[in-house]
Formats: sequence, structure tokens, C-alpha cells
Amino acid sequence: MPDVLRPLLKQTVRLAEHLNVVSAADDLATVVAKADSRMLAECLEKPSLLQLATAAGAKEKLCSEALEVFAHGTTKTEANSFVRMQGRNLSEHGGNFGGRFFTALDVDVANEFALRTVSKVGGEPSIVGLAIPRALAQSMERNKWLVTRRIDDRLGLQCVFESQAIKTLQSKGFFFEIPKTQIPAWPGIR
Repeated sequence: MPDVLRPLLKQTVRLAEHLNVVSAADDLATVVAKADSRMLAECLEKPSLLQLATAAGAKEKLCSEALEVFAHGTTKTEANSFVRMQGRNLSEHGGNFGGRFFTALDVDVANEFALRTVSKVGGEPSIVGLAIPRALAQSMERNKWLVTRRIDDRLGLQCVFESQAIKTLQSKGFFFEIPKTQIPAWPGIR
């Protein structure tokens, strides 16, 4: 896509979301949002989730060049558990959402969810990254194990891994810490 069209396309999708004209723009919004987080990261000169995953060793660990990367906002304690246990702390039936695992396509959205979590349970906010091979993500989407949808109370998208995906994430995913230096400043924390 020519660079000149990127801002116009992003504005069009955001306007469609804002006006709730999603029937025509929903599929386009999903596709653009995945690319949008990478383009926005480049524009702001901060690493994309893909770059952070690559720096953490995801391509080597997963033996894959083509990755999809997600961010999950949580507490520092939980983030450490995700990384240390490589997702084995997830449960198909547990948690507040019946085994579903909620993620975002960019650090800013995950940051909001980390702050929400900390406001409810205390602790320090943190973000964990999850990288999976792109072919696996596409398969999960076809099987409805991975669903990308709009967030109800803000502009943006979330990616929800259904409970059927948990064992696959544990065996084929790579969980890594998003460095605190790559996360927007948290009031009273930095």
C-alpha cells in the first residue's frame, strides 16, 4: 500500500468504527488494525510487538519466521508466571472468563487492561507478549478459537482465544515479557 494512503485508510476505519458503521467496515477494520499497530509503532519510533517478540527470541523458539503477536495486560506477578511457565498457568475452565484468554494487538490497549486489572486486584501492572506461528493463528481463526472483535467501551480491537485454544497456546506459543521501557508511563508507578 502506498504510504500516502495509510493515514487516510486508518482515518476511514476509525470513522466507520466511531459511527458504528461496522457492517461494511468490520472485516476491513480487523485487517487494517493488525497492520495498523505495526504502522503506528513505526510512526512513533517504538518497536512493534513483532519486533519485541523477535528480540525476546520467539522466531528461534518457535522455528518460524512468520509470527502473529498479541499483548495481554495483567499484574506483574501473573506476567512473571506466564513467562516462567510458558502459559501452563492458563486453564481451559478457570479464570474470570471461563477459560478464554483476552489479548490485544498493541501495547497501549493491553496497558489499559493491565491498569484495570490492578485497580481491581492490586499489584503492579505489566504486559506479557504471546507469539504464535502465523499459520496457527490463521487456523485458530478459521476454527473460531481466535476471534478478533471490537472492544465494547473504547475504540480498539481485542483478540480472544477461546478455551479450546489454551492447550495449543501452551504447547505452541511463546510467552515473553514486554519491557517496562516499551509501555506507556503508569501514573504513580514510574
